[in-house]
Amino acid sequence: MIRAFMFVLCWTCLHSGHAQQTSSGQPTAGERKPTIPEETPTVVLCPDLVYHAVGKTNLLLDVAYPKQGEGPFPAVVLFHGSGPANKGRKGLVPWAKDLARQGYVGIAVGYRCKPEDSFPAPLQDARCAIRWVQQHAATYKIDSDRIGVMGFSGGGSLACMVGMSRADDSLGGHGGSADQPSPVRAIVSYSGPMDLTRLHESCVQSIKNQETPLPRKFMSSYVKGALEKWLGGSPTQVPGRYIEASPINHVKKDGPPILLIHGAADSMVPVEQALLLTKKLLGEGRQVGLVVFDNASHDFDERGDARARLAADATWAFLNQHLKEEKSRE
Repeated sequence: MIRAFMFVLCWTCLHSGHAQQTSSGQPTAGERKPTIPEETPTVVLCPDLVYHAVGKTNLLLDVAYPKQGEGPFPAVVLFHGSGPANKGRKGLVPWAKDLARQGYVGIAVGYRCKPEDSFPAPLQDARCAIRWVQQHAATYKIDSDRIGVMGFSGGGSLACMVGMSRADDSLGGHGGSADQPSPVRAIVSYSGPMDLTRLHESCVQSIKNQETPLPRKFMSSYVKGALEKWLGGSPTQVPGRYIEASPINHVKKDGPPILLIHGAADSMVPVEQALLLTKKLLGEGRQVGLVVFDNASHDFDERGDARARLAADATWAFLNQHLKEEKSRE
């Protein structure tokens, strides 16, 4: 039975209601060096593994798994942000190692994320990464029946897309079948855009509003331009592409549980985006958790910000419940 829940955690009260990488952070095939696993007493890190190639460019990922134990362990696939300051997949290696220390396999994925890497390129890459994880499950102690996804900013939207949509060719499934459901069992999104039509509209409103502070106008102008470049125009010009690329339009009655984490003071992706998706999911009877931090901006570091450490705690509790505890009850 599908349960639905919603909670909002604010910084002041509890109530209900990274250096810039290339688009994929990858070297070309001719530049690639052999990978050497890095080991600590508890974690094995296998860096720079090729999961797919686009033309002459290899798409890479890093895998961290527990050194002790035979497994198989649940896996969490990590997607970095797509903004100009994102640190690429290497910025998520600490998360991957933390996952391994907690009894998971963490996979930090690089993907095509520049505005000129038009939709559905990132979704194609994400699906290829998930398939690679399934195909190499035995090598890296992965339980292919317990795969979660987690993303930040544009990667949060991507995590929702790969977790909620079916692998049909119209969205760039790289040969996937329209009848093939997603293997994802849990989704976590930090500050992800969920309704791109509405996001574009809010950017236009912000730009036109004379009372909007200049930094927010600048941010809105950047987001509006990036959306139009990535999707080939405005929502008026290419409405279908905005619909296809928005996670909110892929919500169905069945699907994995979702945890949304957002800052109430986010000027790049307004918290409205998380609220819209939560409302849609609850309307379909889906299980969704919403954590909103008062006064938090778009990007915060869980190692240096108390609010983000609370967000990390919520993430661990969510992953443990849906990728560990539910398996133990079977």
